[in-house]
Amino acid sequence: MLFKQIFEKALVDPPVRNIKKSKSFHPSASSIQYLDQETGTVETHGGCLRAEWYRLMEEPPTEGSDAPGIMKMNAGNVLQPMVEHAFKVAGLWRASETSFFHEKMKYSGRVDFWLVDPTQSMGGKEVLMPCEMKTIGKYAEAGCCFPKAGKMMPKTDALLQVVPYIDFYGQFTPNLKLAIFYMGRDGMELGEHHVWLAGGGEYGCSLKDENRYIVVQNETGVYELKHLAVRSIYQRTIELAKYVKAKECPPPSYEDQWDNRRIAAYAEAGPSFGKLNKTECGAVARALKKAEKENDDRINDDTRPLLQKGDWNCRYCSWYTKCRAGLSHVEKPVFRDTGLEELTPAEAPVVEDADAPV
Repeated sequence: MLFKQIFEKALVDPPVRNIKKSKSFHPSASSIQYLDQETGTVETHGGCLRAEWYRLMEEPPTEGSDAPGIMKMNAGNVLQPMVEHAFKVAGLWRASETSFFHEKMKYSGRVDFWLVDPTQSMGGKEVLMPCEMKTIGKYAEAGCCFPKAGKMMPKTDALLQVVPYIDFYGQFTPNLKLAIFYMGRDGMELGEHHVWLAGGGEYGCSLKDENRYIVVQNETGVYELKHLAVRSIYQRTIELAKYVKAKECPPPSYEDQWDNRRIAAYAEAGPSFGKLNKTECGAVARALKKAEKENDDRINDDTRPLLQKGDWNCRYCSWYTKCRAGLSHVEKPVFRDTGLEELTPAEAPVVEDADAPV
């Protein structure tokens, strides 16, 4: 298959590479940690601090991408012009790929496009709404593009990404809302979610921001996600900045293999929690029942995992091999001073009925 091989090679190993280097933080790598009441586990969402540290310290990746993965990542760039054209025809499009820099938190990125909100006006002038477009696979369409178990919700990573945008542009537009527009790569299903920040507070990360959190509105309801607090998101970025400045490699944010207590907690929570499927939950329950019958303390013996299971983030990391080798320090020029405000680390927020619409 001549042309197939040439096509795949051109994607995976192009003769000319466009290597983009950045000394700023990426909104797409925003992350958060919080204590989940249901499982009693500390949950992480978003970017890995160690992976971002590798990027900022310009460490060469140890893993490559395959052609299907590259095509999936580029699908949004291909489909976005079609979406923009439709909004241009409707007269709602105003701009695309606008550069963004969050001065206080040193985030750098681009907003996909800006649309006119036809339901709002401010002093007789049109109100613009930033919009982020996401393409997803067929298994993610349920919940993002159409209801799953009666509920819709954007991916948590997408919500974390847009917080710096809403925070920054909210200085200029009171009560700013941002739209996350989903398009399925397989079924071409469409989904729309409006996101804003509630709870008061000011631009940037300050002590006054401790009550701000994410709110999502879509066709199934309005959801107050109080566990996704702005202060906690920014605190992770400040933590990363300290590691970079010290040239000290942070611990990984995710686990390639969960310990048995975490696996047992996920199994008890059931498939609806989203970490283990029905078959896996059953297998863990049987293993624990057998261990109890045999007076086997297996739950505390992580050398015998109840399941070969860990965070998917590790499997798709560009520095997977390097991370597993346990690298703790790399000699590189010190990252420029971020100027980020010193904060007292906040305790991990506790999830309180995050799934209930209001």
